[in-house]
Amino acid sequence: MSAHGPLAAGSSTSMQSRRTKVRVLVGLISAVLTPLLLTACGSGDSTGPTTTSATTLVWSKVLSGEYVGVWGSSASDVWAVGYNGSVGAISHYNGTSWSSFTSGTTQVLTDVWGSSASDVWAVGYSGTILHYNGTNWSSFTSGTTQNLKRVWGTSASDVWAVGYNLDAAHDGTILHYNGTNWSSFYGVVSGGTTQDLSSVWGTSASDVWAVNGHYGDILHYNGTSWASVSVPPNTCCIVRVRGTSASDVWGVGQNGMILHYNGTSWSSFTSGTNDQLNDVWGTSPSDAWAVSHDGTIFHYNGKSWSSVPSPETAPFYSVWGSSASDVWIVGLTGIFHGSPSG
Repeated sequence: MSAHGPLAAGSSTSMQSRRTKVRVLVGLISAVLTPLLLTACGSGDSTGPTTTSATTLVWSKVLSGEYVGVWGSSASDVWAVGYNGSVGAISHYNGTSWSSFTSGTTQVLTDVWGSSASDVWAVGYSGTILHYNGTNWSSFTSGTTQNLKRVWGTSASDVWAVGYNLDAAHDGTILHYNGTNWSSFYGVVSGGTTQDLSSVWGTSASDVWAVNGHYGDILHYNGTSWASVSVPPNTCCIVRVRGTSASDVWGVGQNGMILHYNGTSWSSFTSGTNDQLNDVWGTSPSDAWAVSHDGTIFHYNGKSWSSVPSPETAPFYSVWGSSASDVWIVGLTGIFHGSPSG
């Protein structure tokens, strides 16, 4: 509208008053609409769950090497294990920098978990089990020569390890530590079906999950015995199981498969990839991460999974974090850190 329109008529005082009212009105509209627009753009649904800074993490490579497992007791106590040439690799992060520890084994180390900073377990090929007491690492007798894949527990006297050998026998194993020694707890499901077990995780001593890396079977331990549970049709090759609670459990595996347990049953989710997903970890039902064999990083916001920018194209093997803004990924080429500042 030109200056000779309605606003031009009348005194300069009246025009100044009208301009002031317009500015106030525009300010009020902006104050009301801006938060609504930001919410809508950020979550896709103003009534749905949001993830604050989770999907805006900046990823950077902090250490080179081949690492397969990562876990920590806090942001300043993180362990990564893997393989370095001819020896099992163990590295530690103290909140400032990474340093190497002597493993004492030539076997590939595949996973690490602990009940505290002075009670940490690492497992690996050929039945390798190592323990850290807060000062150094030492070897434990496992009683098996199978390749152990994952380790997890509820306390210093309740720890599980699972694994299998890549052979025709498909003779998976479950080992249990009672605070004194490791022993074979379980080898065959009822009915005689052997299991190639690739992962173990739970929420308590009477709620533990184990999954089959080749046939898609899911086993559950109720505190007394292990048993198979029903899975969605065409489920195959679950590589990793982990969650945040008894009613929020994820399973990931080959061909981009993602399963979720809501406390009652397992169901399938769409991942958007056909690549193998090697690990999953989260802080809440609306904040979970998964990593793939082609170096892709996926995030779950409480509604769906989507990929986020990744600094790597080589395989990622494991993911863990101390919080939603402090996440570590390890893989074929090294250790990567995700945080708001990188």
